[in-house]
Amino acid sequence: MAISVTGKYWGGAGFILVPFKDDGTVAPEIIDVVAAYDPDHVVTVRLPLSEMERVNPGFVALRSEDGKLLVEAEERRSYLARPYVIDLPVQDSAALKARAFVAAACTPFRYGGPDEVQRESIEHLDFEVGARPGRLIAAARPMPSESVVLAGSETWTGSASLSLAIRTGMLPFALEKDQDEREEPDEAQMMRLALDPDRWSRKAPGGLVERMNVGGASTGEKTYFWCDEPDGGLTTLRYRFSIDGGAVVVGDTAEDFALAYAYERLLGFGVWLSSEMLTNETVARTIRLELANAGMRVQGWAGRLLLSSSSLDRAELTGLTEVLCGDSWDANPFPAASTDAIGRSKSLPDGVELGVPELRLGLHQMAVAEPPETQLSVPVSVAQDGTTFMRAPLATPQPVALIRPKNEPVRPYWYIGVNFWETSMPHGRGSHRFSFNQSGSLS
Repeated sequence: MAISVTGKYWGGAGFILVPFKDDGTVAPEIIDVVAAYDPDHVVTVRLPLSEMERVNPGFVALRSEDGKLLVEAEERRSYLARPYVIDLPVQDSAALKARAFVAAACTPFRYGGPDEVQRESIEHLDFEVGARPGRLIAAARPMPSESVVLAGSETWTGSASLSLAIRTGMLPFALEKDQDEREEPDEAQMMRLALDPDRWSRKAPGGLVERMNVGGASTGEKTYFWCDEPDGGLTTLRYRFSIDGGAVVVGDTAEDFALAYAYERLLGFGVWLSSEMLTNETVARTIRLELANAGMRVQGWAGRLLLSSSSLDRAELTGLTEVLCGDSWDANPFPAASTDAIGRSKSLPDGVELGVPELRLGLHQMAVAEPPETQLSVPVSVAQDGTTFMRAPLATPQPVALIRPKNEPVRPYWYIGVNFWETSMPHGRGSHRFSFNQSGSLS
């Protein structure tokens, strides 16, 4: 449901997920990835009472007219179905505590002047997906009609479905209800696509396309994922190099899944493996083969693919991932001692190592494609000799299309015009307003 709700904003491509305990605490490794991702908004979703009961039965205390606490599932369903019961959003106090804890570890957008109490600009998302604009961008974009869209379904329950949804996104539930019920794809097919290190790979098996296709076209020529933002407007930027080319997270906790989800956003490649997948020999065989292919490709980029876990220590992780090891053959290092026979041992595929990715900064970020005449404001200072300096870094503008004179060779370029207009800076990340006085100095 969390992936489904985020799917209405940029297909969910701009989100990471933060699981928290019943007391509102968040695991340190999750805080580390949040700080590296440094989101603009830290939000909770207030689910209506009926939805909260669906995903977390018994979470809200319900009492009958005579004050009896309703415990049995059937009596709770009967109570919620009564016409006078208002389906109001449920405020989870633990979620609020976790949200505040996470926001303190990063720099979300805030508003309020220097003499005012600064508040975060967005703290909650609405659960309902409707045609009205959302508070981040327009919500629930229309279903495209001329392309094949690969997206997961909230009705699917398998671990592989959830793992692949990290990459493809999941169709928002309100849109899913308008579709014919889709049969859950084969787990091995899903993991074959999930373990492809090319972030925007379209090499999906035909049977998988049939199950995951929620568009109107029958060909795969224009296939994309739901989180690709089908009508444009977003681009993925890779702005630094790291030897860590991605991570595969093994474990059965929400934190394990959240780490894999975050690594896909931060490193460009994140996969979640449950212990159930590794005990299913058919699925494990596919994972073993595709992991070896992924390791070789990442290694070819002068990188490495890390096997990691939140819930398992190194010994436990080593034991669980032995199923991913292949045979390696080594010559006997002591031929004179006994025999020249070749020995066999188990080892992880080339390019795959046990470890935790280094996340001082993320490698990838989503950016809005900026059309011509895009305007940006930046804080500046003026030196005594009149030289103007930016007070904050500004990423180099990214061209969204090739611009070239007619009948001339293609030389991609874009224009940057600088104008000193009066007055102010927006309240981003707690910054204050800057303006110039008549003498040209910063006030």
